[in-house]
Amino acid sequence: MKIILTSFMLLLSIVSFAQTSDSRTKLLKGYSDEELVKLETADKDMYAILNFSIEKGYSFGLVPSKKGIVARTIKLSDAQMNNFNYLEHGIKITTENQYFLIAGTDKMLIIQGSLPIAYQLKLK
Repeated sequence: MKIILTSFMLLLSIVSFAQTSDSRTKLLKGYSDEELVKLETADKDMYAILNFSIEKGYSFGLVPSKKGIVARTIKLSDAQMNNFNYLEHGIKITTENQYFLIAGTDKMLIIQGSLPIAYQLKLK
């Protein structure tokens, strides 16, 4: 039983490390290593928000039929949507949600803001 439990904990650690490493690689597209190290030590909540945001803090959906949506337009290919990193498109997280129309489609990109993410993570 101890061997099974130890093996499970080791596997869990490896998976967790791989996800953190992948998130960090994505974050390096918009932040320097120095900035990330500083956030890790000085502002752990913001670092947690950024890690969540880069992995799960965005979604794609259909443009609502209501008129008057205020959103910037962004060009994205299907391949870019399947392996999306908003930092590669010069987008940084803000406090509020951001909305982008995807050019040539009926889709939109929603990037959650730091305040809604903090609420989800129960940070503040």
